[in-house]
Amino acid sequence: MAASASAEWQVVSDVLCASGEVSFWSAREDRLYWIDPPLKRAWRLHLPSGRAEHWGFSGPITGLAPCRSGGFVLLLADGLYHAGAWLDVPTLLVPLPPIDADSLWRAGTCDPWGRLWLVAQTRPAARRHGPSCTLYCLRARSSNQSPLESIRQHVGDCLGLCWSPDGRSAYWSNTHLGEVVQAALSQGNGRTVLDLAVPALYPSGLCLGGSDGRTLFATSMRAGLSAPQLAHHPQSGAVFARRVGTPGLPAPLYWD
Repeated sequence: MAASASAEWQVVSDVLCASGEVSFWSAREDRLYWIDPPLKRAWRLHLPSGRAEHWGFSGPITGLAPCRSGGFVLLLADGLYHAGAWLDVPTLLVPLPPIDADSLWRAGTCDPWGRLWLVAQTRPAARRHGPSCTLYCLRARSSNQSPLESIRQHVGDCLGLCWSPDGRSAYWSNTHLGEVVQAALSQGNGRTVLDLAVPALYPSGLCLGGSDGRTLFATSMRAGLSAPQLAHHPQSGAVFARRVGTPGLPAPLYWD
């Protein structure tokens, strides 16, 4: 990571997550949302007051996205669920298909057309040739239940999945390389568009928000770091922010 990174970023939440992921900004609430799958929590931060709140679950939560009708769609261990509001009891929308025992579900973010995208990712302990992910898509809901469809395989590490405004290209964080990747799903491998330098060893997600859309938020990872790594990057696991010149778009909603 670049030595100048600390001068450009500020810590906006000193909650130290094992792995902060899937962040999005709610302009209506002035809140940043994200999850911490290893600790089975969803988080939200009210930026004006600095108040952070968590929502605990009995099992892993690996995806969280806002819905057009209100509330959230959650990716839990056995399926996709809907919760009408923060801390509501989730109800099952779609069960998850079986995947390899060495894989786990993550992501759970939406594109501009209201579709929800998930990632089946190889568990770190089972990676023999580096991380490998398969992208799945849940179409916007209609009168009939929409099945999950496998769209693209072998996309490498894939955290912080998000989309271009026209929905034609996907972006994600290749966490352990400290880079952001862009890929058109109809084409070949992705390309690096940004070498991300933050005051944490492993950045794990990005989103734009704030009152004018010009605040870039970055979540980060703390789990698995050695004592020397933590001594050099003590704020790993926090949420960081910096100002940028171009505003972002509102978080895409799942069309439930």
